[in-house]
Amino acid sequence: MKTLKVSATITDLGIEYPKPDARILDKFLSLPNHIGQEINVIIQPRDKCKTPNQLGYYWGHLIPEICKTIGENNEEYIHYCLKQKFLTKFQPDARIGKYYVRDLSRLNRAETSEFINKVYHYGIELGADVHPADNWWKGY
Repeated sequence: MKTLKVSATITDLGIEYPKPDARILDKFLSLPNHIGQEINVIIQPRDKCKTPNQLGYYWGHLIPEICKTIGENNEEYIHYCLKQKFLTKFQPDARIGKYYVRDLSRLNRAETSEFINKVYHYGIELGADVHPADNWWKGY
């Protein structure tokens, strides 16, 4: 059996899963070769989420510069396009495969860094006037 990792939040009513994770978990557990198997359930605090500096760099520098370069005023639209490009994941299914886009709010600090790094390099490819995060903190 493969390992499956899902995110959840403990509430006063029990455990709450985000919809994509809940669907993945249901499908994973209902596969015929998994029924009857014993599993381990490990509950641990989730990694720290993204930092304000990461979000500031992304929304305050990368997104505006990419928008300016391609002539798009809608930053939310560009954010959506970047998520489509860099956060689309393939989820194997018992019958067919499915693609879904991960939500930025569900990424931990390391995943956010990886996403921002991809966006930074994509900005360079587009010819945007983007600066590395270290230079951005110093005001270029």
